[in-house]
Amino acid sequence: MTTEDQQPVLTDEMVQALQRSGYLMEARVNRVIRDREWFTNPNNYIPDPITGTPRESDLIAERPFPIVEGEFHVFSSVAAIECVNNDQPLVFLSRVPDDQSRTHLFLRFGGFPKTIEVPQGRDDVDDGIPIASVLGSDLSHRFFQVPAYDMYCTFSQRNKAKHDDPESWRAEQPKDFYESFKKVIHVREYFEDLHNTNLLRAAAFGDGKPSARIVHYHQVMVFKGPLVTFDELDGTLEGDYQGKAVQHILYRRSQGNQDGLSSTLVDVITEDYLPDFLALLEQEARHFCGVLSDRIEQLTARISPDVRAAAPFYLPKLASSDENES
Repeated sequence: MTTEDQQPVLTDEMVQALQRSGYLMEARVNRVIRDREWFTNPNNYIPDPITGTPRESDLIAERPFPIVEGEFHVFSSVAAIECVNNDQPLVFLSRVPDDQSRTHLFLRFGGFPKTIEVPQGRDDVDDGIPIASVLGSDLSHRFFQVPAYDMYCTFSQRNKAKHDDPESWRAEQPKDFYESFKKVIHVREYFEDLHNTNLLRAAAFGDGKPSARIVHYHQVMVFKGPLVTFDELDGTLEGDYQGKAVQHILYRRSQGNQDGLSSTLVDVITEDYLPDFLALLEQEARHFCGVLSDRIEQLTARISPDVRAAAPFYLPKLASSDENES
């Protein structure tokens, strides 16, 4: 049928089509996030890291927190978010008990300074302690509390006419789900790189003197439909295996980029859980601000050296700032 042969879509049909799509869900998610005083930037087009083709992301959300009240040191929580309107349950599976011994390596922190000055009495570190090491080892972080899974699938019917035939259902990993997980990681990587230059400038010139700009990055998949987990599969599903309905899990994913193979953790939540999840991110951000505030002198001592190391062309400005402070 050609375009000329098609009949105009009816209003009821438009409504039904929109309800099946992700557009309304994206609008709802955006509203919930803004209602919690986050800044949102929806529908960004970013280049695919492999092909260079522009791809649309659903949403970037950000909320800044003062590290020290009344000063220009800022800790920001930034989330790349993709929304999926899944008709069938999305099932996550684990083959072995979750190993959290390396969980801290998956936390993503950016900005400046990148290190904290070494406490007196330690001579084993020359260039400061990485921010990621200071904050990433904090066992209160959700990555140490929420279970992680490395497989997922959903379900479709081979023969929809046989609704009563259980064998008509098959477990599969849809390509669009795979692409959504891949995209949310690429979006986070893209904005992390983009922010690096802007944060460098802000760290060097904030309030006439160097100021801290620390960012905690998140990758979040929001699903409209149910999420179910199966733990520690033995390969048979024999015995008392029961799926568990959940609202928040972590998905461990490895994928290639220009630097090789990297592993990361993606937060996977239901739409209904979104307000609670945002509250969790806010709680974590305030906790990290407290950790950094207790070390503010060690933190600010590393701003100029770290900015100089990243961008020597800021050296004259930083030198004058250091002279003014002395």
